[in-house]
Amino acid sequence: MSEPPFLSFESLRLTPKPNQCLAAPEGLCAHAKPHLIAPLLTADAGATYTAALAALTAQPRMTILAADSGARAIEAVQRSALFQFPDYVSVRIVPAEGGGASLAIYSRSKYGYSDLGVNKARVERLLAAITTRLATR
Repeated sequence: MSEPPFLSFESLRLTPKPNQCLAAPEGLCAHAKPHLIAPLLTADAGATYTAALAALTAQPRMTILAADSGARAIEAVQRSALFQFPDYVSVRIVPAEGGGASLAIYSRSKYGYSDLGVNKARVERLLAAITTRLATR
């Protein structure tokens, strides 16, 4: 059985198109500058992974393609309401030195050039949902 196809944030290169958004901790992506710096969370990597998976599955029209708690990685697709266009979302939890965790989220459209801010809004919504889930556990 082959390994699930998880995105490598370390080697990620962003496209010149504006139809994408990357949130990541500083220094994780060697070849891409994040659009948003991901927060350092006080929860450990396991709890953060659980909160991220729950936040993703709570989104409308979101399908989890692959999830691995050991790798702390999730691949998902969310389809647009009207035309069912796919937007891909990759998430990886990053343990922090000294405890806690951060995460990387990369949301991008498969088709088109501009997304009118949809991917950035999705990343911000997921970050907020994950933070809220961790605060209320």
